[in-house]
Amino acid sequence: MSFQNDNALLEAFRAGDKKAFSKIYEGYYASLCRYAFSLTRDLSQAEDLVQDTFLNVWNNHEKLKLKDSIKSYLYRCVYNLFIDRYRAKKRHIAMLEDLRLSVAVEAESERHIYDEKHINILKRLIDDLPEKRKEIFILNKIQGYKYKEIAEQLNISERTVESQLRKALISIKQKAAKIPFHFFISLFL
Repeated sequence: MSFQNDNALLEAFRAGDKKAFSKIYEGYYASLCRYAFSLTRDLSQAEDLVQDTFLNVWNNHEKLKLKDSIKSYLYRCVYNLFIDRYRAKKRHIAMLEDLRLSVAVEAESERHIYDEKHINILKRLIDDLPEKRKEIFILNKIQGYKYKEIAEQLNISERTVESQLRKALISIKQKAAKIPFHFFISLFL
């Protein structure tokens, strides 16, 4: 079957003639791929756009009503499909970013609660120490005083400071070992 002009080709295509479709496909495929590539900058995506455009055109060949040429119609179809996919991709990315943000916020909130619980437990373990040992521990580990400074402030020897601090650490570690967060205490000790 030979086609005299585009109108005859288009009419045969609308009637479901596969040869007419093949002629349109062969005539425009390469130029549509180049056009789609100019939009996507990705050869695989460009070919997918053109393939899907031809698939959509074939599936709707009976309803096809053209105001312009088949060429301009196909280019417009490629462009519209590109825009639809671009918008869908942006929505998908935005949705993933929202999900990532909500997970991060939830994780941070849980971490804060988790840390707060551990700090409270650590405070209770420190409070359970004998008074002098507790005072030495707080001066050294929390307030950052050196052994010599603590010894001068409390009017005791540096060896006593060292001994009491060692005993405090052992006591806290032993009690913490019974609690499943002992790794956390190592951050403070």
